[in-house]
Amino acid sequence: MKLTSVIALLLASTAVNAMLIQEIYPDPIKTDTGGEAVLLYNNENSAIDISGWTLATPSSAIDATIPANTTLEPHQLYLISDLGFSTNKDDESWADADHEEAITLNNAGGSVALRNGNSTIDNTTYPAATEGIAYWRDGNTLVVPTEPLFTAPLDALYTLTLAGSKGNSNGSIQVLDDGKPAGNIRLVAGGNKNLEVTVESDTEPFIMFLGKSQSMDRTGDGSYTATIPLNHTTAPGAYNVTAVAERMINYPITVLPLLAIESDITTLQLGNISKKNLSVTGDTIFGTPAPTLRNSGNVAVEVYLSRTTVLNNGTKTTATVNARSDGQAINVTTKASLLITILPGEAKPLSITLTLPDNAGSGSYSTSFAMQLKER
Repeated sequence: MKLTSVIALLLASTAVNAMLIQEIYPDPIKTDTGGEAVLLYNNENSAIDISGWTLATPSSAIDATIPANTTLEPHQLYLISDLGFSTNKDDESWADADHEEAITLNNAGGSVALRNGNSTIDNTTYPAATEGIAYWRDGNTLVVPTEPLFTAPLDALYTLTLAGSKGNSNGSIQVLDDGKPAGNIRLVAGGNKNLEVTVESDTEPFIMFLGKSQSMDRTGDGSYTATIPLNHTTAPGAYNVTAVAERMINYPITVLPLLAIESDITTLQLGNISKKNLSVTGDTIFGTPAPTLRNSGNVAVEVYLSRTTVLNNGTKTTATVNARSDGQAINVTTKASLLITILPGEAKPLSITLTLPDNAGSGSYSTSFAMQLKER
């Protein structure tokens, strides 16, 4: 039975290996017998001899064995397919596999491991597959790409070379963050951070990032450029900016955690109080007069509130303050207390109630709030 749910896949390991399982095709449209495939990628700047390496799946500890005298050059891809792929592949324009052998990729979900003897080089797991969908390696996850490598016009992907226009036979990619080589990326709270990508290649490349493809513009010196916007909600972790022509070149970056909460109200004017308490009700619409808290970072944040002593014309009082957000309520004191947890991109209402003591007299009452943030 063909299952149709599309779920991002998580790798069983988090290390960036020299040899990667770059893409898998577990559920072909035409036939599962002869149409399945696994794409390997040399992530190193040196050649790797993969002779005798094997693929392991739940169906077989040795589901495929790479032939002798097989060496991958830097950033080279290697396609292993089910027996009969050359005649049964979903698209006749696709390149033939480098190696055909009877393999079994379970449509209901499973795993694929790349092994060298008793050592596991790379390992991926996947849930129920979707017919006709290839899953692409993006950093430490497998995602559904917008432009799968199995489709034309990249049919020569497995045999050609990403040749640099300035003499570098392996091509080159550079990613800049604020004019400096990108590494650890600190996002902009509530906004976008732009990464500038430059690729040198004799053939027109495109960029793959976060499962999306993006075209590049050719410059006067023959290189190609593109701008990648990083939204403030991009989850922290390791990613690859990948240049794809006839080969791939990865540029690794790390997005750092960003704890950031915005409030659309900095001062509350309660006006004249004719009773012992007064409430201000918040909402989830940022920018209205009603108070709102919004997570403008990329991690879930616990928001703790505290306040100063309520003063009446500079004199301390015993007035109390309560805060409420999304059904959670606390008595706000001079010691910070947990009010609410807010996910990236979420907005929560902030409602405040000021209660005066029974002996309160007329005057001008004031207090100041402080927020403390903690990653959940």
